[in-house]
Amino acid sequence: MIDRSHPQAIAMEVLAAYAAHAPLTPFSSRPGGMTLDQSTRVLPMLRAAFEARGEKILGRKIGFTNRSIWAQYGVDAPIWGYVTSATTHDLATTLTSSFRGASETSEPGIQPRSLQAQLDSGSGLAGRPGMTDRKISTLPAREFCEPRIEPEIMFGLKASPSTAMDEDALVACIDWLALGYEVVQSPFPDWKFKPADTIAVNALHGALLIGERHAFAPRADAWRRELASFTAQLYCNDRLIDSGGGAAVLDSPLHALRHLVDMLAHDRHNPPLAAGEIVSTGTLTKAFPVKSGEIWHTSVAGIPLASVSLRFV
Repeated sequence: MIDRSHPQAIAMEVLAAYAAHAPLTPFSSRPGGMTLDQSTRVLPMLRAAFEARGEKILGRKIGFTNRSIWAQYGVDAPIWGYVTSATTHDLATTLTSSFRGASETSEPGIQPRSLQAQLDSGSGLAGRPGMTDRKISTLPAREFCEPRIEPEIMFGLKASPSTAMDEDALVACIDWLALGYEVVQSPFPDWKFKPADTIAVNALHGALLIGERHAFAPRADAWRRELASFTAQLYCNDRLIDSGGGAAVLDSPLHALRHLVDMLAHDRHNPPLAAGEIVSTGTLTKAFPVKSGEIWHTSVAGIPLASVSLRFV
């Protein structure tokens, strides 16, 4: 029998909790607690479990890059987790996508029925800036543990970045960027946890939904300026909920990417970023709880990125 404090046992417990939507007692509050180093040892176990059930690792998500939410969650530094083929989808597609529950199995490349993100037509959106009568992704809120929504900037990498790179070399690794959403979730009731707990549950990752992708190289200098200064507005059912922007994300999403590269360089248990990976850089606004029946929309100013919308069912 595996010791319940062993990283593999913790990973199994995390996956089971996510699959059953069952609450977890924070590992940090259990006898012996949990350190940050111990929590990073869980991530390779989770990665192996994702791959064993047919998922492909597509990249990483960075969490807690928005310093304005640190006090709310009792954290003081960013974290990261894996995103996979079962949790990552393009908002612009018209295909029915789905996410994998931890207790389910299927042939590689065939996704199970649980946690379906179905894309269908939206209505009543023409009055909101950037919103028209177009396809809107829908996502079942019930399939997550206390879900919250975060508008984010995502990068697609065409080369592997390293700590030795200056900013010019770092941005040269970026193939594309997009505006989209991460849906985060917490198996810890009421979002009460310590930093180590969040890492052990794959950095609270639920789903990644990517908007229109824009090539980075043709206007690299402009993107670099705009990413540090653009503003973002988050709406729910036509009501402005919060405002933020690129400066909220460690002063720029590019700085968040740099921070992830540096974190991984000092991580003895997990691999560095590779060409082809997607990196979601952290929320542009505060994160907000979501529920069925809501339509969320994000518009931006000061950067030429398409607005994104998501409906929860």
